[in-house]
Amino acid sequence: MNPINEIKQFVVHHSASSTDTTVADIRRWHVEEKGWDDIGYHRIITGIGLIEEGRDLTYDPAAQLGHNDGTFAVCVVGDNTKQEWRWHRQQVHALLKLWTAMRVIYPSIEPFGHRDIVSGTLCPGLDIRPMLLGPRY
Repeated sequence: MNPINEIKQFVVHHSASSTDTTVADIRRWHVEEKGWDDIGYHRIITGIGLIEEGRDLTYDPAAQLGHNDGTFAVCVVGDNTKQEWRWHRQQVHALLKLWTAMRVIYPSIEPFGHRDIVSGTLCPGLDIRPMLLGPRY
């Protein structure tokens, strides 16, 4: 794991799984199945809107191949490309809360969806910037 230098980007992912997916499930996928040192995201928002810890914030995430340096990675459990697994209101509220807190700590941080920085993915299944920046975006 590489130490994080400065956080410049807030990158949002979805788990591409049911909203019943747990942090333990994601950690198992990343550590046991992919062989990573730890879960790839800094924070995970559960299906009921709890913000859970993932990878220690002192390390770059392992979430955007080739684009991890200087990013804070958050995964919202669910899959916005499938109606039955779309994010719930509590999850969106938690994401907005986390984004607001990160902007206080890192005022120049910019929001991105995984798909905005890595081609070939639909993740997180929607354009995240209008949600986080508001209707004037």
